[in-house]
Amino acid sequence: MRTFVKTLPLKYLVTILLIVTFAVTTQTGLFYGKSGGHHGRPDGMNRNQISRDRNPNTMSVFPEFNEFQRTGNSTIAGSFPTREKNNTHVYFGLAMVALMLFHILQHWSWFKKFFTLKLILNNKLLFATGVFFVLMAISGIFLWLEIVPRNVMNFKGIHEFTSYGLIGLILIHIIQKLTWYYHATIKLFKAKKPLTA
Repeated sequence: MRTFVKTLPLKYLVTILLIVTFAVTTQTGLFYGKSGGHHGRPDGMNRNQISRDRNPNTMSVFPEFNEFQRTGNSTIAGSFPTREKNNTHVYFGLAMVALMLFHILQHWSWFKKFFTLKLILNNKLLFATGVFFVLMAISGIFLWLEIVPRNVMNFKGIHEFTSYGLIGLILIHIIQKLTWYYHATIKLFKAKKPLTA
């Protein structure tokens, strides 16, 4: 089992899936998170949600979406982060965390030596990426589950700051690994030479 986890095809697959989940999570976070609604609870509710008013023909609204106007047919004009889009960010983010844990497992022989001062000093960029990733993941999960009240600690600020930093760090990491991606792709997908008579 351990050998299978460390095979090139599985490492390649996990890496590609990490890049895809990173891209989708980044895109949904950047474009749907501006209104403050992309970190919804698992049940789709929000502590800041205003309850339905007395008019049964109107909908409940979120304070952070005050730039959108209510129309005559009780719909909201404009496009804002719907629950489905919120869930896309959350689910792909959770998938990225799971894939990253599996990625660490695949390289555990290297990672278990990572927390030595010498290795940290020789891999400052990778260490910073790891720290930013852990802070981003924990703050995102805390926001999603609302484990700690938002007035106690600004997890949204931590999540946004670490996410922006992580985007740059991961892009640098991907660029540094371009040679590996190229050679792994060639090795896995190169056409086998036909047998000659």
